[in-house]
Parts: sequence; structure tokens; C-alpha cells
Amino acid sequence: MGPRFEPWWDHPIFPPIEGWTKIRVLKSLTKFTQNVTLGETTVDHTIHWKPTGTPRAVVALVHGLGEHVNRYAHVGSFLNGAGIAVIGKDLHGHGRRPGRKGHSPGLDSLLDDIDQLVSLCHTRYEGIPVFLYGHSMGGTLVLYSTIFRPSEGIAGIICTSPWLKLPKPPSPALILAARMINAVFPWITQPNGLNAEDLSRDPSVVKAYQNDPLVHNRISARMAVQLTDAAARLLQLTNSIPLPTLLMHGVEDRITDPEGSRIFAKKDTEHIKLVLWNGCRHELHNEPEQTTVLQTMVNWMEPILSRGTSS
Repeated sequence: MGPRFEPWWDHPIFPPIEGWTKIRVLKSLTKFTQNVTLGETTVDHTIHWKPTGTPRAVVALVHGLGEHVNRYAHVGSFLNGAGIAVIGKDLHGHGRRPGRKGHSPGLDSLLDDIDQLVSLCHTRYEGIPVFLYGHSMGGTLVLYSTIFRPSEGIAGIICTSPWLKLPKPPSPALILAARMINAVFPWITQPNGLNAEDLSRDPSVVKAYQNDPLVHNRISARMAVQLTDAAARLLQLTNSIPLPTLLMHGVEDRITDPEGSRIFAKKDTEHIKLVLWNGCRHELHNEPEQTTVLQTMVNWMEPILSRGTSS
């Protein structure tokens, strides 16, 4: 069942000075990892999945709206098996990060999160190729960061189901209202409208998402406006993306429109490889085809790693 919609005016205009954020503690992280090894958790809200021995590559993982990085434990485990380390970070307004859920001070704060994550990857694995992997909102942020605020030393981009185009775009009146609220009370949050059943065809994934206390259904006026503007700017892009990019989207995605990925991929066929998955919904890494999806990522990275080794 999707989140219950509430009008903007049901939210308090002036939150209390203290205690206005409900901190929900995850009592058992392993409850949601389903037979995978929990990665090393750090005090700065990152999780590190380490392969045996020295890794061939490291993936900087950027999660989507309303979720948290530990939902990718099985992704980390799979990539570890291919000799690839994975480090992920809870973004502003998400997971174990303090503060109002679904709110970030601005787009720059989210891009700062990515910069810090990439820097950590380089620090922990000096000289090892780093790939940026973003899903949904994270995919939008990864693409935007790569083009408009690039980090040093990125070998390639993996982007799944990015928020570039929505199946049901908000009306002009709703966008105007959000912009007005953003100008005065940017921290006011609204249900994000995500229906958990649209994530995956696997009922166990849907149930785990609905029962996960670190998942939320909120998005603030500021985050909604700035992410919408970032997606529009990406679709209006005329120059090429500077790095090899694997762009994947489920054809049956009802959360973000695969047409957005098709449009974006046409902008640079030299650097972007587009893979569309028939029958798949939003979370490709959580679909019944997840093993094939993750192996596709590894296979795409192989020639890039080979070129780095031979150079």
C-alpha cells in the first residue's frame, strides 16, 4: 500500500525548537539483510563491504529517496564476490542521519555527501579505480555531480532508474505551490507518493521495505524543488557526459519513467550504454533478475578495469 497523502496545511508551520525529529532506531539491522554479511558501519553513517584480499575496484554507492544504504547489503555482498569493495553513505535526511527525514538544506548538501563518499573511497583504497553507483534519486545526483561538479579519479558511472522524468509529473499549480513554500518554509515535508509495490515484483522486498523503520515516505519542499530542477537540467543537457556510463532502467518502472533514461542516453551514445530490462520495476537490484542485473554491472566494469591495468 502506498503512503497516505496529507495536505501541506496538516503540517505545523513552526516546529518545536527541540524534539521535532523522531529518531527511529533500527533494533536489528540484520533483519533486513536476508543471509548476507553486514558491512562495517562507521560513526559518519557509512557502511563498508570488504572483499577478501585487495579489491580490483571500489564502488561508491548513493541510495534513493526515502531509503538508506543498508538496503544494499546484498549488492555489497555480490560485488565483494567479484573482488569489488563497496562503500555507501546515508544521505542528508535519510537513514541514520540526524535531522528531519526527507529534508536536505539544499542540493549542494547532497552533492557534498557524494564528494565525501568519493574521498573516503580514495583514502581507503589509494590507487584503486572508483566507480560511482547511484539509484533513483541517487542516480540523478550521481549524473548531476559528474557533469556539473565532478570529483577527481572516477573510472565510470553506474546509474539505475534515475529520477529524470516522472510517469505522472506534478501539475504546474503544485510546482508553483512547492516553490512558494520552499522560499519561506523549505523544511516542510510532504508524503513522497511512492507505492512500495512499485519497487519490485518480489513480495518479500515490498514487505521488508514497509517494515523497515529506517525507511520513510517524506520529501521536503526544498528537496522536491531542487531535485526536480536538477532532473530538468540534465534532460536539457547539450554537452556529453565525460565518463563511461552504464544506465539501466526497468521498462515497467512506475516510480521513475524509463523514457527519461532513453532521452538522456541519446545525448551521448559514445559514453553511455543503455540497458532496458523488460518486465522489471523500479529497483532492478531487488527484482527476481537481480543476479543478472548485478553481473551486468560487473561485466561492464571489466573492460574499464582491464584498460587501467594495461595502461
